[in-house]
Amino acid sequence: MRRHPLLVPSALAAALALAAVPAPARPAPADLQVNVAADGAVTAAAFAAALGVRLLERDLLPVSCRWCSPGRLDAWAHRTLAWKTASRAATASDLLGVGVPLGATAALAVPDLAAGAPRRAAEDALLVAEAVSIATLGTELVKVGTDRIRPDAWDGSGPVHALDSRLSFWSGHTATAFAAVAAAGTIATLRDAPAAPWIVGGGAAAASAVGYLRLAADRHWATDVLAGAGWGTAVGILVPLLHWHPIAHVRLMPSPGGIAGEF
Repeated sequence: MRRHPLLVPSALAAALALAAVPAPARPAPADLQVNVAADGAVTAAAFAAALGVRLLERDLLPVSCRWCSPGRLDAWAHRTLAWKTASRAATASDLLGVGVPLGATAALAVPDLAAGAPRRAAEDALLVAEAVSIATLGTELVKVGTDRIRPDAWDGSGPVHALDSRLSFWSGHTATAFAAVAAAGTIATLRDAPAAPWIVGGGAAAASAVGYLRLAADRHWATDVLAGAGWGTAVGILVPLLHWHPIAHVRLMPSPGGIAGEF
Protein backbone atom coordinates (compact mmCIF):
# COMPACT_ATOMS: atom_id res chain seq x y z
CA MET A 1 0.00 0.00 0.00
CA ARG A 2 1.35 3.41 -0.97
CA ARG A 3 1.80 5.83 1.94
CA HIS A 4 0.86 9.44 1.28
CA PRO A 5 3.87 11.70 1.97
CA LEU A 6 1.73 14.13 4.02
CA LEU A 7 0.27 11.42 6.30
CA VAL A 8 3.12 11.23 8.82
CA PRO A 9 3.55 15.02 9.27
CA SER A 10 -0.21 15.42 9.55
CA ALA A 11 -0.51 12.69 12.15
CA LEU A 12 2.38 14.17 14.11
CA ALA A 13 0.77 17.61 14.02
CA ALA A 14 -2.55 16.17 15.22
CA ALA A 15 -0.84 14.36 18.08
CA LEU A 16 0.97 17.53 19.14
CA ALA A 17 -2.27 19.48 18.99
CA LEU A 18 -4.04 16.94 21.20
CA ALA A 19 -1.18 16.98 23.65
CA ALA A 20 -1.38 20.76 23.86
CA VAL A 21 -5.06 20.68 24.85
CA PRO A 22 -5.22 21.22 28.62
CA ALA A 23 -6.74 18.50 30.77
CA PRO A 24 -10.25 19.19 32.06
CA ALA A 25 -10.10 21.39 35.11
CA ARG A 26 -10.84 19.69 38.40
CA PRO A 27 -14.17 20.86 39.78
CA ALA A 28 -13.80 23.56 42.39
CA PRO A 29 -14.47 22.49 45.99
CA ALA A 30 -17.74 23.30 47.62
CA ASP A 31 -18.33 26.79 48.96
CA LEU A 32 -19.33 26.86 52.62
CA GLN A 33 -21.20 30.08 53.23
CA VAL A 34 -20.90 30.99 56.90
CA ASN A 35 -22.61 33.97 58.46
CA VAL A 36 -20.38 34.64 61.47
CA ALA A 37 -23.01 36.70 63.31
CA ALA A 38 -25.89 34.28 62.73
CA ASP A 39 -23.90 31.10 63.29
CA GLY A 40 -22.22 32.60 66.33
CA ALA A 41 -25.63 33.48 67.76
CA VAL A 42 -26.94 29.94 67.16
CA THR A 43 -23.85 28.47 68.81
CA ALA A 44 -24.09 30.74 71.85
CA ALA A 45 -27.84 30.23 72.20
CA ALA A 46 -27.54 26.44 72.04
CA PHE A 47 -24.80 26.41 74.67
CA ALA A 48 -26.78 28.77 76.90
CA ALA A 49 -29.93 26.67 76.54
CA ALA A 50 -27.99 23.49 77.36
CA LEU A 51 -26.57 25.17 80.46
CA GLY A 52 -30.05 26.30 81.45
CA VAL A 53 -31.40 22.76 81.19
CA ARG A 54 -28.48 21.51 83.28
CA LEU A 55 -29.17 24.09 86.01
CA LEU A 56 -32.87 23.18 86.09
CA GLU A 57 -32.35 19.42 86.20
CA ARG A 58 -33.38 19.14 89.84
CA ASP A 59 -36.73 20.72 89.04
CA LEU A 60 -37.24 18.87 85.76
CA LEU A 61 -36.49 15.33 86.93
CA PRO A 62 -39.24 13.30 88.64
CA VAL A 63 -38.91 11.89 92.12
CA SER A 64 -37.89 8.42 90.91
CA CYS A 65 -36.21 7.21 87.73
CA ARG A 66 -38.26 6.45 84.66
CA TRP A 67 -35.74 4.02 83.13
CA CYS A 68 -34.41 1.97 85.98
CA SER A 69 -33.06 -1.33 84.60
CA PRO A 70 -30.88 -2.45 81.67
CA GLY A 71 -31.71 -4.75 78.80
CA ARG A 72 -29.70 -7.83 77.88
CA LEU A 73 -27.17 -6.01 75.71
CA ASP A 74 -26.56 -3.34 78.31
CA ALA A 75 -26.28 -5.87 81.13
CA TRP A 76 -23.77 -7.93 79.15
CA ALA A 77 -21.65 -4.89 78.22
CA HIS A 78 -21.77 -3.73 81.83
CA ARG A 79 -20.40 -7.05 83.07
CA THR A 80 -17.81 -7.33 80.31
CA LEU A 81 -16.44 -3.85 79.66
CA ALA A 82 -16.49 -2.00 82.98
CA TRP A 83 -13.04 -1.65 84.54
CA LYS A 84 -12.30 -2.48 88.15
CA THR A 85 -10.51 0.87 88.35
CA ALA A 86 -13.41 2.80 86.87
CA SER A 87 -12.09 6.13 88.11
CA ARG A 88 -9.09 5.90 85.76
CA ALA A 89 -11.33 5.31 82.79
CA ALA A 90 -13.53 8.23 83.87
CA THR A 91 -10.54 10.55 84.04
CA ALA A 92 -9.28 9.37 80.66
CA SER A 93 -12.71 9.83 79.11
CA ASP A 94 -12.95 13.37 80.50
CA LEU A 95 -9.56 14.30 79.06
CA LEU A 96 -10.20 12.66 75.72
CA GLY A 97 -13.72 14.10 75.61
CA VAL A 98 -12.18 17.58 75.61
CA GLY A 99 -9.19 16.68 73.48
CA VAL A 100 -11.10 15.15 70.57
CA PRO A 101 -13.16 18.29 69.73
CA LEU A 102 -10.09 20.48 70.15
CA GLY A 103 -8.03 18.16 67.96
CA ALA A 104 -10.70 18.00 65.27
CA THR A 105 -10.91 21.79 65.21
CA ALA A 106 -7.13 22.13 65.05
CA ALA A 107 -6.95 19.64 62.17
CA LEU A 108 -9.05 22.09 60.15
CA ALA A 109 -7.78 25.43 61.42
CA VAL A 110 -4.03 24.82 61.36
CA PRO A 111 -3.84 24.04 57.59
CA ASP A 112 -6.09 27.04 56.93
CA LEU A 113 -3.77 29.31 58.91
CA ALA A 114 -0.73 27.82 57.19
CA ALA A 115 -2.34 28.59 53.83
CA GLY A 116 -2.88 32.21 54.85
CA ALA A 117 -6.65 31.88 55.25
CA PRO A 118 -7.42 32.98 58.82
CA ARG A 119 -11.05 33.79 58.02
CA ARG A 120 -11.65 30.29 56.68
CA ALA A 121 -9.99 28.86 59.79
CA ALA A 122 -12.35 30.88 61.99
CA GLU A 123 -15.38 29.82 59.94
CA ASP A 124 -14.43 26.16 60.10
CA ALA A 125 -13.89 26.36 63.85
CA LEU A 126 -17.25 28.09 64.25
CA LEU A 127 -19.08 25.34 62.34
CA VAL A 128 -17.50 22.68 64.55
CA ALA A 129 -18.48 24.65 67.65
CA GLU A 130 -22.01 25.05 66.31
CA ALA A 131 -22.34 21.30 65.77
CA VAL A 132 -21.03 20.59 69.27
CA SER A 133 -23.38 23.13 70.85
CA ILE A 134 -26.46 21.72 69.10
CA ALA A 135 -25.42 18.17 69.99
CA THR A 136 -24.98 19.24 73.61
CA LEU A 137 -28.40 20.87 73.78
CA GLY A 138 -30.11 17.82 72.32
CA THR A 139 -28.24 15.61 74.77
CA GLU A 140 -29.31 17.64 77.80
CA LEU A 141 -32.95 17.59 76.74
CA VAL A 142 -32.95 13.83 76.15
CA LYS A 143 -31.15 13.13 79.43
CA VAL A 144 -33.86 14.93 81.38
CA GLY A 145 -36.65 13.42 79.31
CA THR A 146 -35.53 9.80 79.64
CA ASP A 147 -34.30 9.97 83.26
CA ARG A 148 -32.22 6.81 82.97
CA ILE A 149 -30.18 5.48 85.87
CA ARG A 150 -26.42 5.15 85.38
CA PRO A 151 -24.74 1.74 85.61
CA ASP A 152 -22.71 2.59 88.70
CA ALA A 153 -25.85 3.80 90.47
CA TRP A 154 -27.78 0.72 89.39
CA ASP A 155 -25.20 -1.72 90.77
CA GLY A 156 -24.45 0.39 93.85
CA SER A 157 -20.77 1.02 93.05
CA GLY A 158 -21.35 4.74 92.54
CA PRO A 159 -23.49 7.50 94.03
CA VAL A 160 -27.05 6.21 94.08
CA HIS A 161 -28.94 9.32 95.19
CA ALA A 162 -26.93 11.96 93.35
CA LEU A 163 -28.88 13.95 90.77
CA ASP A 164 -26.34 13.08 88.08
CA SER A 165 -26.93 9.37 88.65
CA ARG A 166 -30.15 9.56 86.58
CA LEU A 167 -28.75 11.25 83.48
CA SER A 168 -27.34 8.27 81.65
CA PHE A 169 -29.10 8.37 78.26
CA TRP A 170 -27.46 9.27 76.07
CA SER A 171 -23.69 9.74 76.53
CA GLY A 172 -22.81 13.42 76.29
CA HIS A 173 -19.07 12.77 76.03
CA THR A 174 -19.66 10.45 73.08
CA ALA A 175 -22.15 12.77 71.39
CA THR A 176 -19.90 15.83 71.49
CA ALA A 177 -16.84 13.86 70.36
CA PHE A 178 -18.65 12.41 67.35
CA ALA A 179 -20.30 15.75 66.54
CA ALA A 180 -16.92 17.48 66.40
CA VAL A 181 -15.28 14.73 64.35
CA ALA A 182 -18.21 14.41 61.94
CA ALA A 183 -18.36 18.17 61.44
CA ALA A 184 -14.61 18.45 60.87
CA GLY A 185 -14.60 15.46 58.52
CA THR A 186 -17.55 16.77 56.54
CA ILE A 187 -16.03 20.24 56.22
CA ALA A 188 -12.68 18.81 55.13
CA THR A 189 -14.40 16.57 52.59
CA LEU A 190 -16.52 19.37 51.15
CA ARG A 191 -13.48 21.64 50.95
CA ASP A 192 -11.53 18.82 49.25
CA ALA A 193 -8.81 19.07 51.90
CA PRO A 194 -5.93 16.59 51.55
CA ALA A 195 -6.22 15.70 55.23
CA ALA A 196 -9.90 14.75 54.98
CA PRO A 197 -9.35 10.94 55.11
CA TRP A 198 -7.09 11.33 58.13
CA ILE A 199 -9.57 13.56 59.93
CA VAL A 200 -12.42 11.14 59.29
CA GLY A 201 -10.49 7.95 60.09
CA GLY A 202 -8.42 9.19 63.00
CA GLY A 203 -11.27 11.22 64.41
CA ALA A 204 -13.68 8.28 64.31
CA ALA A 205 -11.17 6.11 66.16
CA ALA A 206 -10.61 8.77 68.82
CA ALA A 207 -14.33 9.40 69.28
CA SER A 208 -14.94 5.66 69.55
CA ALA A 209 -12.29 5.53 72.27
CA VAL A 210 -14.26 8.15 74.19
CA GLY A 211 -17.36 5.97 73.99
CA TYR A 212 -15.47 2.88 75.11
CA LEU A 213 -13.98 4.71 78.08
CA ARG A 214 -17.44 5.82 79.20
CA LEU A 215 -18.39 2.14 79.31
CA ALA A 216 -15.16 1.26 81.10
CA ALA A 217 -15.83 4.04 83.61
CA ASP A 218 -19.20 2.40 84.39
CA ARG A 219 -20.90 5.72 83.69
CA HIS A 220 -22.94 4.67 80.66
CA TRP A 221 -24.71 1.69 79.18
CA ALA A 222 -23.83 0.43 75.71
CA THR A 223 -27.05 1.83 74.24
CA ASP A 224 -26.18 5.23 75.77
CA VAL A 225 -22.91 5.24 73.86
CA LEU A 226 -24.43 3.98 70.60
CA ALA A 227 -27.22 6.56 70.70
CA GLY A 228 -24.81 9.36 71.56
CA ALA A 229 -22.54 8.39 68.68
CA GLY A 230 -25.46 8.33 66.27
CA TRP A 231 -26.85 11.67 67.41
CA GLY A 232 -23.46 13.39 67.36
CA THR A 233 -22.62 12.04 63.91
CA ALA A 234 -25.96 13.14 62.47
CA VAL A 235 -25.60 16.69 63.82
CA GLY A 236 -21.95 16.90 62.80
CA ILE A 237 -22.76 16.01 59.20
CA LEU A 238 -25.92 18.08 58.96
CA VAL A 239 -24.53 21.41 60.19
CA PRO A 240 -21.87 21.78 57.45
CA LEU A 241 -24.28 20.48 54.80
CA LEU A 242 -26.74 23.24 55.67
CA HIS A 243 -23.98 25.71 54.79
CA TRP A 244 -22.97 23.92 51.60
CA HIS A 245 -23.45 25.68 48.29
CA PRO A 246 -21.79 23.66 45.51
CA ILE A 247 -20.19 25.79 42.84
CA ALA A 248 -21.97 25.06 39.56
CA HIS A 249 -20.13 25.20 36.27
CA VAL A 250 -22.37 25.86 33.28
CA ARG A 251 -21.26 25.82 29.65
CA LEU A 252 -23.59 26.69 26.78
CA MET A 253 -23.08 25.04 23.39
CA PRO A 254 -25.00 24.87 20.12
CA SER A 255 -27.20 21.85 19.52
CA PRO A 256 -29.51 20.70 16.71
CA GLY A 257 -32.54 21.97 18.60
CA GLY A 258 -31.01 25.26 19.74
CA ILE A 259 -28.69 25.72 22.73
CA ALA A 260 -27.79 23.07 25.27
CA GLY A 261 -26.26 23.56 28.70
CA GLU A 262 -23.59 21.35 30.25
CA PHE A 263 -23.37 21.31 34.04
